[in-house]
Formats: sequence, structure tokens, C-alpha cells
Amino acid sequence: MMWNRMRGLWRRMAAGLVAAGIVMGNLSGCGSGKEQEMGGGDGQNVSGGNRMEETGGDGEIAAVGRYVEVEMGLPQDVGEDRFVALFYGRDGNLELYMAREEGPEDVSGVRRFLREGEDWRLDEGWWDRVKPQGELVDIRRVFFGLDGNYYFTVMTREDYVCHLYQVQQEGESRELIPEVFQAEEGKEYGLIPTKVEVGKNGNILVHTFDDCVYYQPDGKKLFSMDKAWSGTSESSAGYLTEEEFITGAESGVARYSLDGGKLVETIPYEGVKRESDEGTVLFGDRSGGICMAGEQGLSRVNPGGSLWEQIIDGSLNTMGMKSVYLEEFLAGEDEDYFAAFVGEGGKGLMLCRYMYDPDMSAVPPVTLTVYGLKDNSTVRQTAVLFQKDYPDVRVEVLNGADQDGNVSEDTIRALNTEILGGRGADVLILDGLPGKAYQEKGILMDLRDVFETVQRENPMMEQVLADFTEDDGSIYQMPARISVPLIMGEDPALKAIESLEGMKRYEGEVPLIYTSTYANMLRMVASIRYEEIFGSGTLTEEMLISYLETVKALTDQNHAKSMFTEEEMEKMYISNHEVPYGIYGSDSRFDQGLSGCGMMHLEGMFSVILFEAVLDKHPEARQDTINGIYFPEVLAGVNQNTDQPDLAKEFVRRMFTTEVQKEELFDGFAVNLEAQQINCETDKEGVSVGSGYGDYYIGGSWPDLERRKEIYKIIRTVSVPVVVDETVMRMIVDGAEEYLDGKISAEQAAGGIYRQVRLYEAERE
Repeated sequence: MMWNRMRGLWRRMAAGLVAAGIVMGNLSGCGSGKEQEMGGGDGQNVSGGNRMEETGGDGEIAAVGRYVEVEMGLPQDVGEDRFVALFYGRDGNLELYMAREEGPEDVSGVRRFLREGEDWRLDEGWWDRVKPQGELVDIRRVFFGLDGNYYFTVMTREDYVCHLYQVQQEGESRELIPEVFQAEEGKEYGLIPTKVEVGKNGNILVHTFDDCVYYQPDGKKLFSMDKAWSGTSESSAGYLTEEEFITGAESGVARYSLDGGKLVETIPYEGVKRESDEGTVLFGDRSGGICMAGEQGLSRVNPGGSLWEQIIDGSLNTMGMKSVYLEEFLAGEDEDYFAAFVGEGGKGLMLCRYMYDPDMSAVPPVTLTVYGLKDNSTVRQTAVLFQKDYPDVRVEVLNGADQDGNVSEDTIRALNTEILGGRGADVLILDGLPGKAYQEKGILMDLRDVFETVQRENPMMEQVLADFTEDDGSIYQMPARISVPLIMGEDPALKAIESLEGMKRYEGEVPLIYTSTYANMLRMVASIRYEEIFGSGTLTEEMLISYLETVKALTDQNHAKSMFTEEEMEKMYISNHEVPYGIYGSDSRFDQGLSGCGMMHLEGMFSVILFEAVLDKHPEARQDTINGIYFPEVLAGVNQNTDQPDLAKEFVRRMFTTEVQKEELFDGFAVNLEAQQINCETDKEGVSVGSGYGDYYIGGSWPDLERRKEIYKIIRTVSVPVVVDETVMRMIVDGAEEYLDGKISAEQAAGGIYRQVRLYEAERE
């Protein structure tokens, strides 16, 4: 079964590119509430919902009423099964469908479970009664139509064609509208729907990636309706009612009439928290309201209304976790809700029920603020797990990026003012911030006791711990993850990377580095030659000249520019986007013979796949780390001025636990050794990744165990942390452009940059 191989990867990539801006004043106060005694929760997870009001003992009005999340028991022996569907069936029972691979030649173990009280009853032999005969098929989805019949879709293994079946009363199945899914002449594949629904009159709605088509049961097309683009072949945000189709659109939720498919209205997303349509579930409740569930929580709009109300805050429960995917969310019978979450590959099912507790405080009385420049999955994951144990604490995760994920210099300056003024968040994620300056100013708390506990309970990489431990044993910041750049090429190219002079004087049949923007070239050289450029602790004017001359030599070789035109980007298959550390996946350029070496910024095992695929094609090349460097990610510190030091330190400790670190969150490799072992041994057989542009294509599969071990062996050798101050890097990028364009000398450019850097450093002193 092809469960959309890249689903988790692209969801997280998309999520990482979208972040909400904040008002700097929100950081003041280091949380709210008095310092709390540390204590565990009751095992329930609570989240925001409808509110009541009561008068507290101090005369203040306190809002109460919140939804409580409770994890439900699963049917026995479904741990390795793949989730298929969860819905209310004909008799009003909650029904769960799971698929079990019983052998390499057949997926015959589709099982149906009916909810009875607090237990699940297996409907013995259901799949044997209804499955198509004579073909090997993979189940895609089971659903209950508004006409009162059961349906399912499958993919045939031989020709990879989708088929829709209706389950007859006697248990057998009959196929519907087969011609809709057949491949057109000259095409290899037919229509693979993202979702199929059946209306009250038996008409069939087929979801595609960008629209939905309504058919009669005989296959006659009635009309089509537009919807937001779906990035996965396995799901689509939308649902049928007796008279309408509700779906996500670009600017809001669209309501279409099933009488001709005309758009009735679009309800704007205004007031609703959402990141994208990916991973969003739209559904109707029993009173006709429209509900939207996703990573941000559950929001609802009344029948005929246009104002969204947040019912459940996703940051307080499993909905906000980065390690699971929301597959289904539906309304129960008693003003409750049910959700199905899965891990990679649709496995690892978790069922949750949300029930309203009128006595629970609507908002936890204590707020712990966590601030970073950009949104981060490890922080989000920690926040959710932390709140499950401490339901009276709200972890507010803030970041300074704009809607496009960019961070302005003004934002960093304002943050520095806040923090140096004795204010700011409780926990600081220092990526891109002057952590060393904060440390020297006494802003950061000594966390040596936290990491003594970490090393005793969840040991981490010794060299990373040592790199961030001061001579007197104090620890002020520590990376929860690391990312590692790897390089491939023949010896002359790999030798050149070992110094600025070697890079500048490299002569080969092709450029040492494939072309990119000036900004990326400057960032890349600053990253891979970090020790040479910044190692003395002070950036000298002489070193700036040498650094700029090296970048100039490289850009002259590969015809880099400040910005490429649309035509150039289309022709060369490049982008003007600035990537982290300036290192993008140039392994494919090496594969095509366009550069002397190829680099890849590895943030997890998924990013290894194409790098290894290219390496397999080039026995003349070898791979290596780049001068032994690594990039500390999710650098955690605690504000010395926090009002709740115990909570802040406990949050940091949680970031380094196996529970958090064992998840592949696409923001770096775990530093926790047990988590590394778990991740290394995790086999995601069948996962594949491909990349192509023009006539070029490269694809690869999840590395086997021996290769995964080799990668982790390499990861454990890196010993040079690279931490470039983002403000300084921006000064270099802005100040170098005229020199790289040949308008001024290296000395002039270096002098201007040096003066700005010195002024910036003086402001922090």
C-alpha cells in the first residue's frame, strides 16, 4: 500500500515555513502567576472550550469550563495495523477499521470493530464477506454514505487503479462508476481520488487534488466544485450534508448547493487558528454547525453564522503534537468529540475523546512562555507533553517570524532590548540569537543541575555536552538537536573545502560549488569555515577580506547573482530563497556533473535518502563531514529573571528526554543516545523519496539498517559547533553585495561590514 510516502515530510516542511508574528510587548513579565510547586497531573489532558464565569476567592472573575482529552482503549492486537477509518455507522455505533498486512502477496486483514460500551467488538469475517474476488487489492478507505449504505475504495496492485464498491445488505459488494477511475488512452494511471463520499440520493462525490466532481450512480457527471488544493493523495478537507457540500477554499470554508453545484457562500477564516489545509479535518456536528480540526485545535461556526469560535485549544493536547497526524475528527452524541491520530505510515493509532468539564478553569492559571525566532517542532512536542503532566500550566510558545517565516533585524533588536532590560520569556530558544552575549550579561540561568539529571537519566552526546559546558562546569545553553552537513566528491574537491585559500584557488573542470545566490554562498562559506573565520572570538577586518575574496572567487566560477530572474530560475532550476546555513541539496548537481562536490544539510534520516542515492551512482566519490562541523539546533536556555524557575528548568529537561527525542521531527538529529538508538533501529520499509526537474530525476528508499548505523556513526564524530549570530550574518550579506557585483573593493566592503559589527557588539556591552 502506498500510504503517501512523503506525507509526514511535506506536512512538517509546510508547517516550518508558516509562523505567526508576535508583538514584542507580549514577552514581558516572564509568564503569569506565582512560582509553583512542581507536581504531576492526573493523567488527563485539558484544553480550552466554552466558558462560564465564577468569582474567585480574591474577588477576581475567573473563567471556567474546558474540554478534557482522554485517551481511549484500542481493540486488542492492532498495534501494527494501519488505520483506515473511524465513523458512526448504520446503528449509531462508532466503527473502527484497521488493515493488517498478513503476507507479502496480500493485504487481506482488513478488520471492522464496533464500539460497545467501553470495549470494541470484532466483526469476524467482515472483509472476507465484502472484499472483491479474484484480485489483489489494498484498502484505501471505508465510509458510511448518507444514503444508509457502506462503501469502500481499494487500489488494485497489478494496474494501480482505484475502485469504488458498495456493500450490499447480504454482505457482498458491487462496483460503482468504474469508468471514472480508468486511465485515459495514452496515460499510465487513472484518477486516484483523495476522498469519495456518497450523498442521500446515492449520488457520488469524487474529490481530486483541486476540485470535486459529483456523479450519478450510473456514472453520469453532474457538475464540479472547486476546493483548496490537497497535497496528499490520502485525504481531502470537506464533507457532504443532505443538501450541501462543505469544503476548504483559498480564503475560507465554501458552502456549495448540491442543486447544481453553485457556491452559496464562503465563510472567511477570520478569527480561526490554522496553518494550512494540510492535516485539517472539516466535519459537521449534530446541530448543523461547521467544525474545523487541526494542529491549532477545534473551531466551530454556528449554522448560518460566520464567526468562528475556538472550542478546543490544540496547544494543550495531542492535536498540537508534531509526531502524529490527525486522520479523523468527529462529533459524538453527548457534546463530545472523537479523534484518531496515527504515526508514520498510518500506524501507531491513538484514539482520543474530548469531554467538556464545566468545573475546569478555562485557561490554566499559570503561563510558562517559551520564545524563539522561528517556530520549532521539538518545542511544540515538548509543550504538549509537558501540559499533559501539568494541566494547570499553559505553555505559550511564541516566535518572532512573520507570515513567511522570516525574521527582521528590528525584531531581534527589540528582543535584545527586552531581555537585556530584565524582561522576556521564561524559556529562550536561542537559535539565531546572541546567546553568548546574554550569558556574559548574566541573563541566562546556570543549568548544570538540569544536565546532571539529564546525563543520569537520559544521557546525551558527550561532545555536545562538553562543547556547551564552561570551564567552571556551568551550562547556560544546550542544543536539543543537531543537524550535520555532509559532503561528497573526489579528493581534490574535498581537500579544497578544508580552507578559505583552498576554496579560492580550486581549479577543476566544473565549479567547486554549484551556483546559488550571494546570500546563500556567503552563509555557506561562513558555516563550513566557521572556525577559520570566527574561531578567534573576534571577527577581524583582515579575515573579512579573505572571506569575501573566497566567496567572490566561487561566485565568479559559478555565475552566482544577488537575485535571479524568473526566467533564470526556471531555466536553471534554482531559487532565490535563503536556506539555513546556505547549504541546500546540491548533491543532485554533483550527480549531473555540474559541480566538483555536493553538499546536503542533514536534519534527520529522511534527508539522507537522496544523498545516499547519488552516492550509490558515484563509486569514484566519497562522503565525509565538512571539517567536523555540526549545527546546534533548538538551543535552550532559561531567563535568569523568570518568576518560575522550577517550571522553566523542568521544561528544558523534558526537551532532552527520550520521549521527546525519539521522534523524527525534521529539525535535527536527537542528541539523546537512547533516542538515537531507537531512531536508527526504526525501519520505515517502503518509504521512498524522489526529486526531479527538467529531464533529471533521482529517487531513493529508506536506508537499510547497516546504512543507518553508518550515518549515526558519522553523526557521533562531529565536534565543532557552528553558531553564527544572525544579526552579524545579515550585516555581512547586506554589506558584501556591491563587492560581489564588482562595484567596490574587498577592502571597502570589509571595512563597512566591520564597522557595523563593532557598533552592534558595542550596543550589547
